[in-house]
Amino acid sequence: MNWEFTIIMINKNKILSWFNPERTFLLLSLVFGTMILFIFPPMTAPDELGHYAKAYAFSEGKIVPYFEDDPTNDFETWGNYGFDLPKSIKDMNTNALGVDFDTNLTYDYSQLKIENYDDYSSTFTPLGGQLNYSFFQYIPQTIATFLGKLVGLSVLPTYYLAKLFNFFAYVLLMYFAIKVVKFGQWAMVLLALNPMSLELATSTSGDGFTNAVTFLFTAVLSSLIFEEQLRMDKLYFSFLLLIAMVQMKPTLILFGLMYFLISNKKFSVQKKIAYGTAVFIVSVGCYIVWGKLFPSQDRMYMDWGQPNQQLEFVKENPWYFVEVISNTIKNQTVHLLHSYSGKFGLLNRNISYMAVLMYYALVLFSLFVPDENSQEYSRIKPYFRIVSFAFLALFVFLNFFALYQIWTPLGFKEVLGLQGRYFISSGPFALLTLVPSKPVLKHSIFKFITIVGIFLFLSYSTIFLIRTYGFLI
Repeated sequence: MNWEFTIIMINKNKILSWFNPERTFLLLSLVFGTMILFIFPPMTAPDELGHYAKAYAFSEGKIVPYFEDDPTNDFETWGNYGFDLPKSIKDMNTNALGVDFDTNLTYDYSQLKIENYDDYSSTFTPLGGQLNYSFFQYIPQTIATFLGKLVGLSVLPTYYLAKLFNFFAYVLLMYFAIKVVKFGQWAMVLLALNPMSLELATSTSGDGFTNAVTFLFTAVLSSLIFEEQLRMDKLYFSFLLLIAMVQMKPTLILFGLMYFLISNKKFSVQKKIAYGTAVFIVSVGCYIVWGKLFPSQDRMYMDWGQPNQQLEFVKENPWYFVEVISNTIKNQTVHLLHSYSGKFGLLNRNISYMAVLMYYALVLFSLFVPDENSQEYSRIKPYFRIVSFAFLALFVFLNFFALYQIWTPLGFKEVLGLQGRYFISSGPFALLTLVPSKPVLKHSIFKFITIVGIFLFLSYSTIFLIRTYGFLI
């Protein structure tokens, strides 16, 4: 009996050893991501009409939208900027409005037929907050849309091809990010498998690709920080990633703080200043030049906030804005935590908040589970945690301030328009605040618990989505 038990234990360990972080992510992301891709009805991801309209326009060489004064639109500018695109794109969005706003409704998947979405007659398709977004976050969707039209696909299969390209790009970048990162590999797996991240990644939204690029940047920087020699090819690649990230979301410039974690012996202060200044100028310069092609923020968001006036108000009343931040944290913490991972659609198809809290607990638990780079943890210095915490605080502040400018009425006592998904990209850098100096849960059972835990959470989330949208029911 002892030899039988020994064989069983050896086989169990062999199986568990196969499930390293990147393989676990690849398997679970392909299984659950593929299901989620087809469960979510077309145009039900956050702001997806604007995202896909942007990608489709890029595939046709259109960059600058035009203004159309729609008499049926009650807003001055919101929804009045857009492109002339195939009518079937708007039809997909129109047919999803019911399930968007009424959570008691299920989606009629039977009407997803090619012949129902083959109307290529041009019609004005509005953009929302995506008006001035760059082309970087739409690379996968734009390529897929171009190829779909090139081979003669109609609008519906072209749309799904864009979803697939976006999803595969997400999986590819995340796979290499998890493989390369030098700290918290298992926590990175769990963050990359966040159901909200998968919703964005399996849609045509540019946010999923943005999140994947930030994870990859963090991973590349971690290798520059922990490896003995500074590889210049990795350094230059990281510069390109950071420049692209700033074009996607300007607040991501804060990821540049990671360069200060590279040892001065490998990367001198003078070089950090020189390279950092150059990357900053290029990043911000490109963002400003691109922004000149589009209406100002004051015009874009005049129906919601008054950005310039709000900026002046905060300058004159800085302590009032501190109170605004305090009120926002006090009143919206639960909403932000919940919507980071568990509020789907228009934030109205929500899994249990308790399940989301258990997911966060699993992420923290996974930080103490050994991975392939655990030996590097002893090299995590206290100031790494200080820089990571400073990054997180600044990232929260900038996002609060940005939303206060564009979505919040002048002088309002709380920031409006915040969603937890806006902070997904900050996750990997923020992990440095919590990563232990050495893993303590060394028994293989803890790795097993981590894998089973995320499998169960994804299963629960997927079953919820199947039921709430009526997929295959």
